[in-house]
Amino acid sequence: MAKTSLRAKLFYHYLLYTEAKHLKQLETSRNFLSESPYKTLHEKAMIRVETKDSYPIWQITPKKSRKQDSNQKPTILYLYNSRLHQGIRKHHWEFVSELLDGGISDILIPEIPTNHNKSIAESLKWVKNNLKADNLNQNQLANDWIILAEGSSALYSFYLLNELKIHHTLPIRELIFISPWLDCSFSNPLIDQLLPKDPIHNRVGYQSWLAELMDSDSSIIPDLFFTPIYQKLTLLPPIKVYSAGKDILQADASKLKVRAISEPIVFNYYEFSEMFNEWYHYPIPERENFLSLLKAQLSLPLSEWEKNNELDASYW
Repeated sequence: MAKTSLRAKLFYHYLLYTEAKHLKQLETSRNFLSESPYKTLHEKAMIRVETKDSYPIWQITPKKSRKQDSNQKPTILYLYNSRLHQGIRKHHWEFVSELLDGGISDILIPEIPTNHNKSIAESLKWVKNNLKADNLNQNQLANDWIILAEGSSALYSFYLLNELKIHHTLPIRELIFISPWLDCSFSNPLIDQLLPKDPIHNRVGYQSWLAELMDSDSSIIPDLFFTPIYQKLTLLPPIKVYSAGKDILQADASKLKVRAISEPIVFNYYEFSEMFNEWYHYPIPERENFLSLLKAQLSLPLSEWEKNNELDASYW
């Protein structure tokens, strides 16, 4: 892997010793702030929005795409990193713009209600009612789907695939995780080694914050929603994981990689050892390298053996 850029090193130390001090103090009382697409994105794409129980589902289609080409490309179901309490922000829209430049034909972005006025159980109910197969098929412009999930949205993507079983009614081509949150207990002992290096996350802060979020009706939520890393992987579509080496979430991402050895699934793991959580949203050269890799891989079709989940454990 290429050497870490000077800009990335300086930015990392800035986050570690200054900016991150307030990011580690997590509050559940923040408002659900959401930003609309900016002007540049409107110029390159047609943007439609459908409101479901007061929360929007955005559909982004590039203006230059041809109908015959879009039918040959997957639709991206983009579950951005909401940190379980935030709406979509400008850096998410910039990420969407980059994906469109890579040739993606259509992107669907649900704003899952995750503010302090909604419990996790209510959020899951919204997902179940509004992201079911029938609703997604109404918006479908492609032959197959890719679920692209960041951070805490990995929890919702597993819920979609395993509780709603949409992969039986929709052609889910691939599941892509970027710095995924796979275990809400933060019990992995490897986290102890990563804590001093992580400029963003704090295990104790997240554990106390989650305790506040879990209200009386959270008992109806399946345990696998909070710890999807322990579920069976055999029924899942092919998986790609992009992880950062200076992120406490990397501990469970690497654990998932080890688990995948014993499961008959297609699994690819990429680790950026000197990066930190959401590095691809910051103005550093490594962001461009990652986006170039991601866009190239999104544009490649799966081979037949990948579609059939036939994989030798030594593949990755």
